[in-house]
Amino acid sequence: MTSDLKKVNRELLEDVIREYQNQPCLWHVKSKDYHNKAKRDAVYRRLLQKYRLIDVNADKNAVVKKINYFRTNYRREKKKVEDAEHSGMGVDERYEPTLCYYHLFHFLGDQETPRKSVSNLNETEEEVEAQPTENSIESLDQPIEEDESTTHDDTGCQTTEATQSTPKKKAPFPDHLNA
Repeated sequence: MTSDLKKVNRELLEDVIREYQNQPCLWHVKSKDYHNKAKRDAVYRRLLQKYRLIDVNADKNAVVKKINYFRTNYRREKKKVEDAEHSGMGVDERYEPTLCYYHLFHFLGDQETPRKSVSNLNETEEEVEAQPTENSIESLDQPIEEDESTTHDDTGCQTTEATQSTPKKKAPFPDHLNA
């Protein structure tokens, strides 16, 4: 009996998702009705009627939250699929989405793809890695300036003793703010 109920709920959720798909004013940013609040509210009322077959006490906010929940999970699964494709995995090792409704949200397509961005950085990672740093091999050729904290050990290597500094004291908290 429980599996029959789950199957019915799943079918009803799929109907809600298909109805959502048929209403681009809810998800397609370039739709002429996307910014029409009255039209969107009317469509959400229709979705709510279908969703109340699953949850009798649902309201518009519950439907909006459920749709956003589905979209968020779809986005995560889509990213996992895309990351697996770009990772060089073989066809047999490819990531398979686990969401039962994943295929129902393919209509979102480019709606869920992040926009291309332009980097404001001047250098690429390779250029940064290729540049010498203070601690690179080139700086090892230069002589080390000795000061009084530098000594020579038995092997002839230079060692630097740590200089001791006194810890700074914290300023007391003003009494008038302790109340």
